Amino acid sequence: MIMNAKTTNVTLVANGVTESFEFSHAERILRMPRNGGWKLPKDSKFEFVNNGLRCRTDKKDNSGK
Repeated sequence: MIMNAKTTNVTLVANGVTESFEFSHAERILRMPRNGGWKLPKDSKFEFVNNGLRCRTDKKDNSGK
C-alpha cells in the first residue's frame, strides 16, 4: 500500500522565474549565500527569519484591523 504524505511547498522567485519547492529544500536554498537570486515573493505566506523559514503571523489588533 502506498501512502502519500502531505508536503508543504514554498514558492521562490529568481530572475523572473517562479518555482515551487518542498519546504526543507526551499529553506536550504535560502540559506545559501550565493543561491542564484532565489527569494520569497512579497506576497508569500512564509518569511525567512534567523536562517529559517516560518509561516507569517497575522499582526491584527483586537479590533480586527
